[in-house]
Amino acid sequence: MYIFENPVLQRELLVNLRMKRSFALLLVYQLVLAALVFFAWPRDVHLQANAAQAQQLVNLFFLGQY
Repeated sequence: MYIFENPVLQRELLVNLRMKRSFALLLVYQLVLAALVFFAWPRDVHLQANAAQAQQLVNLFFLGQY
């Protein structure tokens, strides 16, 4: 793909990813996703293999990223 083969964009991406701000933003993003899973996870000690609940968790986590 043209975007991935563009050396100028690749260099700019690498320069920006080396900044402390980008590390902090990625860390915050990961913490938000972890909190989302933690609070959405069922509180039962014994988890039931309910397909509807599993589908809801998958949709919340994976589709919620976009």
